[in-house]
Amino acid sequence: MRDRRETYACGLLVFAVAVGVTLLFWAMLPPHFRYNESSDYDHFYEPVARRLLSGKGITEANGTPAIRYPPGYPILLASVFGLSQRLNVPESVALSMMTLLCMGLSSVFVFFMARSIWPPWSAFGVALVWITYPCLLWLSKQPNSELPFCLCFYGGMALLTHVLWRRPKARICYWLAGFCFGLAMLIRPIAIGFGIVACMMIWIVNRGTTSRQPYRWMLLLLLGTLVAILPWESWVYTKTGRWILLSDNGPASILDGFVFTGIGQAPLRPGVIPPDVERLGQALVKETAAMTSLRDIGRHVFEVWQDEPWTGAFVNSYASSSRC
Repeated sequence: MRDRRETYACGLLVFAVAVGVTLLFWAMLPPHFRYNESSDYDHFYEPVARRLLSGKGITEANGTPAIRYPPGYPILLASVFGLSQRLNVPESVALSMMTLLCMGLSSVFVFFMARSIWPPWSAFGVALVWITYPCLLWLSKQPNSELPFCLCFYGGMALLTHVLWRRPKARICYWLAGFCFGLAMLIRPIAIGFGIVACMMIWIVNRGTTSRQPYRWMLLLLLGTLVAILPWESWVYTKTGRWILLSDNGPASILDGFVFTGIGQAPLRPGVIPPDVERLGQALVKETAAMTSLRDIGRHVFEVWQDEPWTGAFVNSYASSSRC
């Protein structure tokens, strides 16, 4: 009982520290860094959310289904905008509150993941590393889909690690973990294959057993994931007549990551992106017309890696950090 009280106390402390550190970061951030750098938010997420809130559904400006990205984040934004209208609260304040909630809860989930293995205060140290992670704090300065994704993904991981190491027979936890992973997929499709990885985790932890229980738990996890994503997949099929893997922007999204440092004539942040990475980004921009499929992208990336292995390896990492 004492251990449980200490765990819950540490969890509350993690939430408070996460919110406090985020607020401190916002207060210390220079004004010229506070603008919204997310083009996806301006060009897709916010417009789709406002059309959804106005009763036009998940659609683009021309009325076609908005399937370039999954619907999770626009739905969340529409909920935040609608709640701010009901409560007569400025949308900027509502979005900031959502960010603080995502920061606090995702940090708590990281704590509980670590708590499945280590004592409370050791797990608190793990959460503190996450809370003070510079890229995470940078993401918190503007609306983005990454933080809600972390909330859902780490929520699923917290459930999965808890049930694997502490309560292996709590079947509902496997289903809920899979459902959280499905929600994460509906926010950012990068999690699309994680259900298989989670099943491998279940198998590894239970390897050597002769029982069929682990296979039932895998099935429950996958079922939870399907329950989350099938309504979206079915809706897209009824509107377009085809099945998609969460969104239809896969190759373009991958290409964006590689060429992001090369968009425009001037570096995104002079002195931050190394010259060779900036130069390679500019070169890749000129070849985007020839890269229309995953195979084309893979071939070009392999050629770059052969000629400039270190530069090619860091192009996408710098592109990602420049977005953060």
